[in-house]
Amino acid sequence: MYQECESSSSTLIYDMREVLTSALIIKLLQRDPRKRLGCLGTGGLEGFKRHPWFQGYDWTVIERKEAIPPFEPDVRLSASSVSFESVLTPPSRTM
Repeated sequence: MYQECESSSSTLIYDMREVLTSALIIKLLQRDPRKRLGCLGTGGLEGFKRHPWFQGYDWTVIERKEAIPPFEPDVRLSASSVSFESVLTPPSRTM
């Protein structure tokens, strides 16, 4: 029973993150700029920062460019696709 509860709570956290991500994307893609997240009608940049998806972000550190990114892609060439899953990249063409 404990294992069942433990796995369901981690699923709930994942589901909440998914809901927040979907809500963020929907608000960013609003056609009407007065309703679009980050625009003046929704609080501008401060409204954007207050969105629950960004909870826990230290915006002062980010603005000072002192934040450590959670992932740094290994890009040796500007056209490199090493950091992308093969499903997302077209097959290479040979002549």
